[in-house]
Amino acid sequence: MIRMKVLLAVFFSLLCGVMGAQQFPFTLANEELIFSFQMPSGKTCSISVEKYQEYIIYRYGTKERIELQYPAVFDQSWELFTLETYSRGGGAANEGLSTEYLSFINNRYKYIIYEEYSAVSDKTYVGIRIITPDGDEIELEGIPETKKGSIGKLSSDEYPIEDTYY
Repeated sequence: MIRMKVLLAVFFSLLCGVMGAQQFPFTLANEELIFSFQMPSGKTCSISVEKYQEYIIYRYGTKERIELQYPAVFDQSWELFTLETYSRGGGAANEGLSTEYLSFINNRYKYIIYEEYSAVSDKTYVGIRIITPDGDEIELEGIPETKKGSIGKLSSDEYPIEDTYY
């Protein structure tokens, strides 16, 4: 199973490299960074929003090579993303936690960018979960110490995305 996940991750990287390679920074001058973090591989995952909320954009790769940008066309981009948040207070005694997920589907693969906090461990977790068309799950853990911003910022009334509050 681990070997399959590794092979799928390699396939995913190659597929994205062929299909979505572009040259530009992660957040353009007319965009606001919402959330980003580094991967152990040195790649960056970022979510940005056009300053007047015209679109939302996901980018993944290095500064030299964006491997995946979603969506490719910005029209109605907000409708292509799903926001899910949940929070349970009460600290460690109540197993408090906060989960924030932003997801989209690209070429039958579901991408879930996540930010999770556990009061029990007092740790934040960030990363990308990819669910393949066959239902296999690939977990790409990010480096929490490199986190900038928060997915939860999108749940404010300022942005035209519905929070499903699962």
